[in-house]
Amino acid sequence: MRKGFSKGAIAWTLAGGLILSNPGTLQCVNAQTMSDDVNIVALQTVPEEKTEPESESTTENVTEEIQASTTQEELSEEETTEETTTKEVTTEETTSEECTTEEATDELPTEEEDSIDSETGDMIYGDFQYNIDKNNGIYITKYTGSSASVTIPDSIADSPVYKINGGAFADNTILRSVTIPATVYELGSKYDSGVFNNCINLQTVIFQTGGTKPANMYAEAFKGCKSIGSISIPDNYEKIEENAFYDCVYLSSVKLPKKLRIIGGSAFRNTAIKTLVIPEQVQSIREGAFCNCKKLTSVTIPSSVTQIGDTYSTGAFENCTALAKVTIKSGQANSVITNYTFKNCWRLESISIPGNYVEIGKEAFYGCKSLTSMSLGANTNGKTQCIADNAFKDCVSLKTISLPKTLQDIGYDAFRNSIVTAVVIPEGVKTLAPGAFYNCTSLKTVSLPKTLKSIG
Repeated sequence: MRKGFSKGAIAWTLAGGLILSNPGTLQCVNAQTMSDDVNIVALQTVPEEKTEPESESTTENVTEEIQASTTQEELSEEETTEETTTKEVTTEETTSEECTTEEATDELPTEEEDSIDSETGDMIYGDFQYNIDKNNGIYITKYTGSSASVTIPDSIADSPVYKINGGAFADNTILRSVTIPATVYELGSKYDSGVFNNCINLQTVIFQTGGTKPANMYAEAFKGCKSIGSISIPDNYEKIEENAFYDCVYLSSVKLPKKLRIIGGSAFRNTAIKTLVIPEQVQSIREGAFCNCKKLTSVTIPSSVTQIGDTYSTGAFENCTALAKVTIKSGQANSVITNYTFKNCWRLESISIPGNYVEIGKEAFYGCKSLTSMSLGANTNGKTQCIADNAFKDCVSLKTISLPKTLQDIGYDAFRNSIVTAVVIPEGVKTLAPGAFYNCTSLKTVSLPKTLKSIG
């Protein structure tokens, strides 16, 4: 059969002609098999040969089988496509779940791995940033919350909180109340600003008790906390360093810890403390510690103290203008009252200084205009004593002085402008500096020792 013709559509004649199986329709003439001398037989209608037709059922069965086969193949292809698509979707879902898990891990830290502050590198626990000291535990570096009342945790991830870094709460004007756990034994840092520096609305500070390790309150811990009215510091605190409560102008009541050894420079300067009992074991009251406490009326200094004030700075009790009573207990160690210690304590009426004090510093009682009497005990440790320049200058009410045999030197203008009426300079004194009793217009009698080598 030639290309282009349907099966059963044509029949070839003996003469090479073509007759149509469908009457009246001409399809084509095949001239390739005809020679020039062969006449073309006239086209005529030829009845279609009757062939044994395929049974309808057989045809339908074949058709159905073909269609079924095709459908099955298409279904197989679709199923394969669906399976592939399902796998791709499943893969995408798995990937999505993995991404979601990773994102959730960043947002919700587990107990094993806390989240990290991107700027500081500190770990985060609630509103607190912190770091870990493998030898001591957790130290808080920053509080980031906005609560008015804050309780600092005593542990994080089963490690004790032992320290609160300097500046952790600094300049927080929202904070009203804070509770500090007993586990903390370092409140602040040596070279940083104070932990609660300038928290001007902080009113209540609660120290939980029960700490066993020696504790330290570093510099400026509560400096400028103008609203604190009272404070009770746990007994395990051994140091209150410089400026710790400086400018806490409404602080009127303070309970100092029993194990306290050092009260730092200006620690309670410009506060409203009224009475003060410094506990035994305190060894040093540094310069300006209670300077300008204008409501302080009485103070007791324990026998353990070896130094009050500092040689070149503001006096420990300078300008305590309401201070009327000072009790200094006798101790074993040689001690000193350094420069300016009680300068301008206008209402101080009398002072009795134990013999273990070997020095009364420059201007130590300068301007104590209500002081009427002073006495200095004899040293029993074999040390000589001295009264420095201007020590009692301008004590315009001073009438009575009592000096010991162990006194060696009386400084320049030491008792200038007092109203003493009689003076006995004891044996042992070698130097009576110029102006020692200058302008003492009420002085009537003076007794000088044989040991005196320099006068005026």
